Amino acid sequence: MTAILKRELKSYFYSPLIYILMSIFFIISFVFFFTTNVFYGDAHLRYLAASVNSVFVFIVPMITMRLFSEEKTQRTDQLLFTSPNSITAIVLGKFLSALIIYILIMSVMIFYAFIISIYADFDLVGFIFLYIAEILIGAAFISVGLFVSSVSSSMMMSVLVSFGMLVLFYFSEIVPAIFGNPQWLVKFFSFFSLSYRFNGFAIGLLSLDAIVYYLSFASIFVFITIRMIDKKRWS
Repeated sequence: MTAILKRELKSYFYSPLIYILMSIFFIISFVFFFTTNVFYGDAHLRYLAASVNSVFVFIVPMITMRLFSEEKTQRTDQLLFTSPNSITAIVLGKFLSALIIYILIMSVMIFYAFIISIYADFDLVGFIFLYIAEILIGAAFISVGLFVSSVSSSMMMSVLVSFGMLVLFYFSEIVPAIFGNPQWLVKFFSFFSLSYRFNGFAIGLLSLDAIVYYLSFASIFVFITIRMIDKKRWS
């Protein structure tokens, strides 16, 4: 797994796309930071965190699109699958590489927290909980992109399908409103909503239920990806 992880990280850092995504995220997050925290004097990053989650719905598909789709495009997938590495090691190595890139892009949040701590009373514990939540929801996002990349024939298709699925999972709470918010429909879509469980972290609460949900969500998609790749390996 370590060899795959190093290989994938090297590919990421040699790609100009990652630096473009980092720049885009920094610009957008800085605008959110300035308007919510600097302009209005809010010493909490909860609104910024919720806003950047929406941005990652767009960015994560571009991070994960190359994980398996690029292997197919370059016809290196068979070489990868016949390597000494197990399918589990391959999938986990790719997943962790994308997660590391995600955390690296998101690390600008630490800079914003530092700026706030200089000029105002800052809730460090609340920020740590919030940062944990960002990593967890990022893992969930990436697991979806990983799965889609494994079944997509091209990187463009991977981006489009991943984006559609992330919109569905993250903004699913909007769906019941279309039908007048019937209670059973609200409960159903709230269960699958990735944003719904983020709300507790946003107010400084460490929710065990949310942690288990995000980890389970990511684990399920990673497991399905392993099974799909394993099936292709022997077909």
